[in-house]
Parts: sequence; structure tokens; C-alpha cells
Amino acid sequence: MAVQPEQGRKWLTDSRLFILGFVLLAVLLYPGFISPDSKRQILEGRSGVYGDWHPPVVTFLWSIADRFFIAGTFGILLLHLSLFWWGLCSFTTGLWSSKGRWLPFLICFYPPIFGIEGAIWKDLLMVGALAVALATMKKPPSKKWSAVFWAAIFVGTASRYNAWVAAIPLIFIWAHRWKRWRRLGMTAAMSIVLLVTTVLANSLLADKKEQPWQSLAIHDVFGVAAATNQPLKPAWCSECPTYSAEKIGTHHQAFWWEGTLRKIKVRLPESKADLDALRSQWKEMVFSNPGGYLRHRSDTFFFMLAITMDPWGATYYQLPKRKHIFRQLNHNHQLNLVQTKIQSWLYEVRTSLFFRPWIYLLLALILLVVNWRWRLGRGEITALLLSGVGCELSLFIMAPSSDYRYSLWLIITTVIAGAVMGADHRSSRLSRTSSD
Repeated sequence: MAVQPEQGRKWLTDSRLFILGFVLLAVLLYPGFISPDSKRQILEGRSGVYGDWHPPVVTFLWSIADRFFIAGTFGILLLHLSLFWWGLCSFTTGLWSSKGRWLPFLICFYPPIFGIEGAIWKDLLMVGALAVALATMKKPPSKKWSAVFWAAIFVGTASRYNAWVAAIPLIFIWAHRWKRWRRLGMTAAMSIVLLVTTVLANSLLADKKEQPWQSLAIHDVFGVAAATNQPLKPAWCSECPTYSAEKIGTHHQAFWWEGTLRKIKVRLPESKADLDALRSQWKEMVFSNPGGYLRHRSDTFFFMLAITMDPWGATYYQLPKRKHIFRQLNHNHQLNLVQTKIQSWLYEVRTSLFFRPWIYLLLALILLVVNWRWRLGRGEITALLLSGVGCELSLFIMAPSSDYRYSLWLIITTVIAGAVMGADHRSSRLSRTSSD
């Protein structure tokens, strides 16, 4: 079908608007903001020796952006933003053609998202890749778009160890060509294949096996001891004394596993024997004290949802505190006047209701019910909400700390779903009004 001149002009107008929006986003977030974790991954990428404390697939992709695109943080920032922005723009135009071109701006410049959108973190690569996977759902069925979907879902799942849960509802929508039980079977089979391939890819890329599970195990061991008010001798630290219940209760930080180690002054496991001892102690503590374990996990989860604590790390639109560490990355430490004003404003509003993940979890559950019962409900919106809620709930047992960034996908999916459902409701109401 030939494109009408008016349609062509409109398409060009929207494209220019999207390009200008992306440029504005990149300028405001330039050059990207880093933490010690991201610095470590970039340096591993430059050295070619990968550890598995953070997913090596992310390190590999960052090394490509750093080496062959733009050195330092800005190339990686553009990689994240390109995936996220294109995914949102493509998903928007797939839903409404040109009517919803405001949606990418709403999402990307929404303060609770914008506040950490410029951080060089694996979380941002995850949400960018999942946004691309989401966008392919509105494309015509083809081998090309299936390949894009699986490449994006692979990168997103490989970027965070709990992202696999977020991918399952998106795979279910991708499998729409099959019906009922075959669709469920295909979703289950492809989800298992995805999990195996991402774990294998990260394992094959890792030169150093650092056992990242130990952070969660240590957090749980001390957390259960604090919840049950019992003394503890860390099994992996033979030279450590038995710490009293009072000391553990005083120094345990349910929102940050490393904070507990630093305050109590306990070292990490240093050998395979230490790791085996930690594993055995974790099993004993958790299975012997199920009530204490649930109380401990609830404390961490409530901190993460900002129910019992202000959001922790709700904005990373700020300067690193230890500037000398980042000079080797060609990182620009000087914010311009506009960025400084934005930083000050975000710092003032970071504890408001809009930055508290619990409100998005509650809203997502409400939207799930409304979309399910609504005659205009969309299947992809149900999948999107389940993706965000599932990813968040998986952190109840998987989070070693209460970082705000862990909830980013929940916030994004909830805002997208709310915006789409609101626009659909408005369109339906206008249609009824015009027909009357």
C-alpha cells in the first residue's frame, strides 16, 4: 500500500521529534554516572579478564562500547539509552501509530526513572533490552523480528540474575501463534532454554569464579540470627569469635549486606572450604528457623519498597564521591549549570511518594485486575505488568540489599501500563461522545 503524502510528512515529523528527544536525553545525562561496581566492570572489560560477581555478558558488551565506540562512560550510556528509547518509541508507534508519541518522553523524563537513568549499571542495560523485546510484540510476525526479540530477551536476562522471571510473560506473548496448552508448553520450554543459555554464556565468559551467591547467603545468615535474637559464629571465618545476639542486632543492616560485614568486621570467604562452610550454615539457619527467615526477608523487601525506610539510592544523577578513582575511565566530573539544577531538585524530591516502589507494586496489581476485567484490556499490558511484578517479587528471596534500582523495571512497566490504559480509556470515551 502506498504511503499518502500526509502520512509521510507525519512520519517524518514524529521521527524528528523522537530524534530530538533522544538527543536531549543524552545531553542531560552526559557523560553517564558511575559507581564502584560499574568502574570495576569497565576495567575488567579493558583487561579482558572477567569475573562473575557481575554478569560477564554485561562486561563484554560494555567493553565493545568502550573500545570500538566511545571510550569511557558515554559510549556505554548511549548503548543503554539507544535500546531503551528505541524500544519505547517503537512500542508506542506500534500501539497508536502517531497518537502516542508522548509516551517515550513521559517514561524517560519521569523523575523516578530519570533520576537513575544515566547510571552505568547492568540494571539499565536490562531494562533497555527488555524494552526492545517488548517493542517487537507490535511488529508484524517475521523471522527478522523473532531474531530481534530473542537477542533482546537474551541480553536482558543475562544482565541480571533475577531478570529471567521478568522475561517469562514476554515469552508468553511472543508465543501467541500457538493456542492454550501448546502455548504454555512452548513458553515453559523456551524459558528453560533461555535460562540455561544465559547461565552458560555468563559462565563461559567468566575467567574468575567469584561465587556471587555468597552475598545473599551471608545476608541471610546474619539476618536470621538478628531476627531470632541468637548469637552467631560465622562458619566461614575460623578466626572470628562468636558474636552476641546484642551485637548482631545492633549492627545488622537489613538493607545492605556489606554494611553488616563492615560494622561487625567479618571477612568474606577466602577458600572453597570457607564457601562450603557458608553454604552449610545458610541451610542450617534457614531451614531451622523458617519464621526468622521470613521476618528477615520481609525486612529487606520492605526496605526495598521504601515502606519502612526512605528510598535507598533513588537518584544517581550526582557526582561520584571519590573522583580520583574514575579518572582512568575518562569520566567527566563537572556537571554543567542545568545538570546541577536538576541534581539539586532531584535530591529534594527523592523521598516523595513518587519515588517509593511500594506504590507502583500496589498500582500494578490494581491495573492487572482492571485490565483483565476491562473489555478494552490488552494482552501485552497484562504480560508487561506480570513481568514487572514478577521481577519485583523474585527479589523477596534474591535481594542481598534494598537498592532502589532493583525496582526500576517494576516502575517502568507500571507507568507504561497506566499510560496506555489511560489513553485507551480516553479514546473510548471520546468515541462514545462523538457517536452520541
